[in-house]
Amino acid sequence: HMNQYPTQLPDNPTPATFPDTYPVDWNALVPVDWLYLERGIPTLLALVKGGLGGPSTYILGAQTAVSDDGLTSVPDFQRKAGFMLFLTGGELVESFVRGSFEEYIGGNSSKAFPGGSNYNHLSAIAYGPLKDDWTKACPDSLSDFEKTQQCVSLQESVWGTEQLAQLEEVKEKADPDHLFQCVDCVGFKGIHRSHRPWKPKPIFCLLPGYAASCY
Repeated sequence: HMNQYPTQLPDNPTPATFPDTYPVDWNALVPVDWLYLERGIPTLLALVKGGLGGPSTYILGAQTAVSDDGLTSVPDFQRKAGFMLFLTGGELVESFVRGSFEEYIGGNSSKAFPGGSNYNHLSAIAYGPLKDDWTKACPDSLSDFEKTQQCVSLQESVWGTEQLAQLEEVKEKADPDHLFQCVDCVGFKGIHRSHRPWKPKPIFCLLPGYAASCY
């Protein structure tokens, strides 16, 4: 391709007919404060040694925390994060990391969930943690309907309980007839994922994680 069209860059990752984020368990926004905890660096090193952090990590810009006019929807959790980590390895790995975050320890449905997932790279089948214990990943063994009842929703896992409610109120006022729809976005009024006819098929991945080669 480059020999035939030397002025063009190749498509990378290549176009796909199957979402390449299915193997990702959680796009974790890692708080800067977490790195200063006694358990922070050891937890990170354990993930790296086990190859469970995905093939890449996104460092967030230094101005993310303060660059704001007060009218953006960037979650507060993301503003306080130092980087985003693609977590692979299943429920145990996700629960291992969630259990090390101060924001999730002792959290349950009686409190407002703070967020902590990066929306840009979320898997199409992602959920937040268990509502009754934020340190535990949403079990894969649950049906889609059970996940909607027992786990934090995709949207709430990104923006958090309070900010999501604010954004849904803005969406309702700006678009009362729901003309603008985006699957699993704020204020989505389409067919809920627990009632959709399709189910993700089991796949084999050469490299689990973002931009994996899956079949």
